Amino acid sequence: MEFKILKEELLKNLEFKKEYLESDDMVFLLSEMVKDARIKSGLTQEQLAKKLKTKQSSIARLEAGKFLPTLSFLQRIAKSLGIVLVPPKFVSVDTETRTQNANPVFNSEWAERERMINVKFQNLETSTV
Repeated sequence: MEFKILKEELLKNLEFKKEYLESDDMVFLLSEMVKDARIKSGLTQEQLAKKLKTKQSSIARLEAGKFLPTLSFLQRIAKSLGIVLVPPKFVSVDTETRTQNANPVFNSEWAERERMINVKFQNLETSTV
């Protein structure tokens, strides 16, 4: 059975669906961040793949959330896009906060933090040029 079909079947169970949607899906978050960075850089999947000396299908699989990239691969992506990979932080949160922030990609607080980090790195890049 394909993963996609299995996932669809499992999501029909309301208890499973609730738990799934409340969990932090690191693969999904990373895939969305890579896709967003690539698009902001104005590159196609094919162009990014050429810069990384890999296949377009690898970029497509990454952006579709079909695999968790290694840290070194994420660093190569960041370098090829002319951006900086910022290490994640471990944060202790209670269950209520975790539920409210289940998907930080679309959470405005996280978006504001990301914006501030981007501004800081742009200022760093400008001051070193």
